[in-house]
Amino acid sequence: MEQQQFTFAQDPVGALEKMISLVLADPALGAKARELLLILRYHKGPKNPRPLQELSEKLHVGERELKQLARTLTMDFGIPVGANRQPPYGYYLCVTAEDRQLASRHHVHQAMAEFQRARALRPELTMRELLGQAELEKGKDSE
Repeated sequence: MEQQQFTFAQDPVGALEKMISLVLADPALGAKARELLLILRYHKGPKNPRPLQELSEKLHVGERELKQLARTLTMDFGIPVGANRQPPYGYYLCVTAEDRQLASRHHVHQAMAEFQRARALRPELTMRELLGQAELEKGKDSE
């Protein structure tokens, strides 16, 4: 794993292309997720996104299903799909650490907002308990 991280740091585009090729060869990848990946393959970085509406029309899916496809690529196959929530809007593939940081910012803010809402509903919960629950969920993913 150390070598793969080093390669990613030295040639992030090459490492991403290798990852894409491996995922495209995976029989577990669904047809619509494959189509999405084939499109996003040429939209790398937050300055080159593909708009959700355009992707929805091209793939003949609703925006909710499109978001699920992007989530599947990231969560199940490790493809770093980012989304711009400010112009230029749309999905793109993260190439650099900065791309990943930018793409994750919204998710971090959303997670914190959800933690705060959970505490408002159940004030007896501590942040440690909430984080512990998050760690348990993370552990389920790695099993």
